[in-house]
Amino acid sequence: MAPTMPLLLDSSSVRPGLPDAARKPIPISTLASALASAPPEQQRMMLGEQLYPLVEKIEQDQVGKVTGMLLEMDQTEVLHLIESPDALLKKVGEAMEVLRLAHDGNVVDQIG
Repeated sequence: MAPTMPLLLDSSSVRPGLPDAARKPIPISTLASALASAPPEQQRMMLGEQLYPLVEKIEQDQVGKVTGMLLEMDQTEVLHLIESPDALLKKVGEAMEVLRLAHDGNVVDQIG
C-alpha cells in the first residue's frame, strides 16, 4: 500500500458545527438584549442564526436566499417574524413570490 500524505486544511476556512445549545431558539427578550449590545454586523448574524431554522421549516430549497431577504427588513420586524409563526409564514410566501417573479424576468419591488 502506498504511503498517504496527510490532508492539510486551512483552519480559517473550516467552521465547526454549532453546539446544540446554539441551535435552539432563545427567548426574544434575551435576543433583544444581546442585539442591543452587539455591533451591527454581529446583530445581523445573531438574527440570521435564529431566523434560518424557522425559515427552513417552511422553505427548504431557498432557505438561505429567503433568510437573507428577510434580514434586509427592519430589525424590529425581523424580531416579530421570529416570535410570530403566522407572520413568518406570510413573509416567506411573499419572498418566494418575489423570487418566482424575478426568475420569470419580471421587475418587482423589494418586499417589506
